[in-house]
Amino acid sequence: TGIKRVRELGLEAMELEFKATKDCYLTVLNLYSNDSLRVVLPNALTPASFLRANERLRYPSAESNIALPVGLVPGKDTDQEAILVIATRDNIPFSMREAAGAQELLSLTGALMTINNWLADIDADKRTQSLIGYRIVR
Repeated sequence: TGIKRVRELGLEAMELEFKATKDCYLTVLNLYSNDSLRVVLPNALTPASFLRANERLRYPSAESNIALPVGLVPGKDTDQEAILVIATRDNIPFSMREAAGAQELLSLTGALMTINNWLADIDADKRTQSLIGYRIVR
């Protein structure tokens, strides 16, 4: 599986679990300590990340070949990173490809501008967001 491959490289893998009180579509972003950002959900393998009220969504699922590796930047013994979760009532596509071409890993400054512009176009009563920090220690 993906987790096995990640561990063979000497890295740990992260698993995420979500639960919402209302039906929603999730957009999940990983903000890395090296000033870059990656869109975790939706993605090519999970294009629609719909979550029903009071159900749990685990990502990656135990059956998938996907892994979310977690590691330190060379030369560091500890670091802080974050997951930004945005839940919307409607399926409102989010894409950074327009801002960054075909790259999957984007500069944090450009990505945050794109995120803010996207959020500004969604009525505040049709979205919510949460920023969850995590620490990596050698």
